[in-house]
Amino acid sequence: MLEIRFLIQSDPGMRVEKNAIRRFVDAHPGYAISTANLADVSIGGANIPRRGTVPVGTVEFCKALIKLHELACPPAISYPVSLSSFLGREIEKTTWGKTKEGDFVKPADDIKTWTGHIRGNPHPDDVAVLEKLPSNYSVWRSDPVTFLSETRFYISKMNIVGHSRYDDGPDDAPEADIEIVRQALKQMPKQPAGMSLDFGVTDKGETILVEANDGWALGYYPWGNLTPSGYANLIVERWMEICKIKL
Repeated sequence: MLEIRFLIQSDPGMRVEKNAIRRFVDAHPGYAISTANLADVSIGGANIPRRGTVPVGTVEFCKALIKLHELACPPAISYPVSLSSFLGREIEKTTWGKTKEGDFVKPADDIKTWTGHIRGNPHPDDVAVLEKLPSNYSVWRSDPVTFLSETRFYISKMNIVGHSRYDDGPDDAPEADIEIVRQALKQMPKQPAGMSLDFGVTDKGETILVEANDGWALGYYPWGNLTPSGYANLIVERWMEICKIKL
């Protein structure tokens, strides 16, 4: 059996994800953990484990390992064409210079480099990046939607293995209809081995797709029923797929 080793980023951040993997490894003999910081991975330090070691850390950390091991960085899957009927709104790929305040915008090609937001009201951590964006920077643009709740559904090998709300709304807000999520899965023939589908309930009572997320550098929301084991298996499956390694 192939030994699975996790490479946990020693820099700050991703605390919940790191703790989930540590709990999983503590309960499952045969799995191992190494640590490294972003700087070490970026320069290819001597202590970086072999190809196939599963990174647990920020997007930048995972991208650095992808580059170090000469892997192809998967393209973004935010709005799969096969799920267009589940979007409930018009979404277009355009450029930063063609958007305006009040539009919802998010990166189209640079995966997870800044947080999607209503233009004019960015996340404070992204202000410096957004100020330097060229006008031809590729983005997704849509009209704003009011979500009463948002839920992440974790998908491993085309099966829902857990879900968790992640919005700040009231506990009694209506939650996404899991049957609609199952319908969406059936209409998405090409899926990563590990991923998530975020669905929300709008102020019109509709359950629609917020976005899809690839399974690497995937956030773990601990408020639902996804176990550390379910999370670990999902990111392992996806990373091995990226590395073209059969388990």
